[in-house]
Amino acid sequence: MNVLVAMRKRRGEAQRPTVVTYNSLIELSLRHGHPETALEALRAFLIDGKASAEASCVKVRPDRNTFEALVTDWSNENPTRRLRFLIDALNVLREHGRYGSSVMYKNMLRAAMKGRDEESALQLMSQRNIAFRVAARDAADIDDLERRMRRAFSKAGPSFLEKQRAPSK
Repeated sequence: MNVLVAMRKRRGEAQRPTVVTYNSLIELSLRHGHPETALEALRAFLIDGKASAEASCVKVRPDRNTFEALVTDWSNENPTRRLRFLIDALNVLREHGRYGSSVMYKNMLRAAMKGRDEESALQLMSQRNIAFRVAARDAADIDDLERRMRRAFSKAGPSFLEKQRAPSK
């Protein structure tokens, strides 16, 4: 983050952080087990993007590679921690008027399923059209993933949510 801070202080377009700078910082932070740094970089990225749009200089804004960086595979990371990070990243995006992508949505659902977190999966599915921009090319794949998740959770027996709703005798 020190390099990013130094770059942001410099004057002149050639020395300002670019989308590649931010995407690389996010991905490397995650690969090395520093999700908090990745969130800081995402926040700085979104702030710089807003400032660049207002100053009508070179626009710095998230692209498809940003979302690929956010879902970088933490091969030894537990799915619950990964899902919490992705939820935090989605909240940061939403705070800045941005939406999650298809790639992010699919990875969040997979992390919820792997972590057997039915409640989070159901919440994500209910927010699909509000918090995410699902590309048309991904819609069928995502619909299939959601169906498989519902089936898997229903085979696992009564859900936590159903148990909570059941009247006590």
